[in-house]
Amino acid sequence: MHYLNFNNKLFVSLLASFALFGCGGGGSDDPQPQNFPQNDIKFTAADIQGSAVKGVFANAAVSVEQLNRSNLSVNASAVTDASGAFNFSVQGDRGFGLDSVAMVYVEATENATMRCDALACGLGDSLQGEQLAAVRLSSIGMLSVPFGNLSDSEADLEMQVTGLSTLASRLMLAAYEAGELNLATVELLQAAMGTYSAHILKALGVDAAGVNIFTAAVVDAATLEGLQGAFVHSTCSDDSDPNSCSDSVDTQGIKLSLVNGALSGLIGKRIVTGESCEEVEVVDDAENPGSEEQCSDIVVELTNLAEAFDLATALISQAIAAPDNASALLILAPLRQALLENFIEHPFIAELGFSAAANIIDVELNFRQAEVLSGPQQEILTEAATITARASISEAESAAQAFDNDVSTKWLDNQSVPSETDPAWVQVQFSAAQAINSVVITSANDAAERDPENFNLAGSNDGENWQILGSIAG
Repeated sequence: MHYLNFNNKLFVSLLASFALFGCGGGGSDDPQPQNFPQNDIKFTAADIQGSAVKGVFANAAVSVEQLNRSNLSVNASAVTDASGAFNFSVQGDRGFGLDSVAMVYVEATENATMRCDALACGLGDSLQGEQLAAVRLSSIGMLSVPFGNLSDSEADLEMQVTGLSTLASRLMLAAYEAGELNLATVELLQAAMGTYSAHILKALGVDAAGVNIFTAAVVDAATLEGLQGAFVHSTCSDDSDPNSCSDSVDTQGIKLSLVNGALSGLIGKRIVTGESCEEVEVVDDAENPGSEEQCSDIVVELTNLAEAFDLATALISQAIAAPDNASALLILAPLRQALLENFIEHPFIAELGFSAAANIIDVELNFRQAEVLSGPQQEILTEAATITARASISEAESAAQAFDNDVSTKWLDNQSVPSETDPAWVQVQFSAAQAINSVVITSANDAAERDPENFNLAGSNDGENWQILGSIAG
């Protein structure tokens, strides 16, 4: 939980200012509501530009919602053009700024069309009507401009809305609304983007570590020429000599675009999502009745793209909540197999450098990283170590309590509010060097609004030169 703390004197000033509007003796100098200087209260506007790529998504309506639920008005030009691009402005209510994480939605209208960029729906064919019914793509970003900012056709927020960003932003929004995800700052948003990008790509069977699917380039995958034009670039050391030229290929961009396209290939698929079992009576003979368990597959037939996104979102959510990697893989297997089938007879993946469909979708890719052990593990005790800290409120909540292996106790630094320039710190100095491969840290065990959310873990061999071993935000 996060709370805003205000200076008491500021509150008094604000309350007094508001009270003065209602004071006075009733004379002609009394301010009246109709005389209030409305022009002194500013509107704040922002320009949003980007594109919708799930195949080219044309004539689709674009809308924006701030996660802080402040109102936004969108101008009439918030519709994708023939290439799927959008460029429009938004404006907050009078007196309200724009400084919040925002969801951008691109939604099918009666006139919307989407070019199919998957083999199963006909590369280059047009999806429309029932196939596009209720489809709503989305992405997420930080909409932040100075108070009173004016629309000037210069992008304040650039968004790429894809099938991949739709899956990730849906899960992020669900976690945020459940109070499980903190998106209060740009840094926290970026960290969450990385986490959920990894969730989506691993869930789909794509081995692409460290990729941010919100910012990575993704293009319409309907044609070989389009993919090569975007991701294959020729460089020449001598412009007059063709033999001096070589191609550089962005294999990652090609793979992401192909997988983004393959989501359209889920239309028409029959996906097994589980098993239903029940006890049924079995009679061998009249004198010995019995029962046995009979099971059947739960099959979902996808008739349009909206259903495909809903099912993929549900399966990935279940995989994230699964107790272990094996359970997650069991949940994801039907989805991965359906995506893989899109590439088995794909007409041009070989020309793009992929020798087999499995080079794009790995149906056996671990969803959770297997624990890497370099040898026997042992707990490193701190009984003989020297523990120091910036400050401690008392012996009962001293620095030693940070390392007593008891989550019900804690170290509390009461010196001042920590900041980046003056952080709270606690140090453990061992008498000899230790090989450490994992650290478990618990925070906010009694006052979530006060206890730290962001911290760095650093190590040193001399106490002077420190190396950051890990950082946690949120």
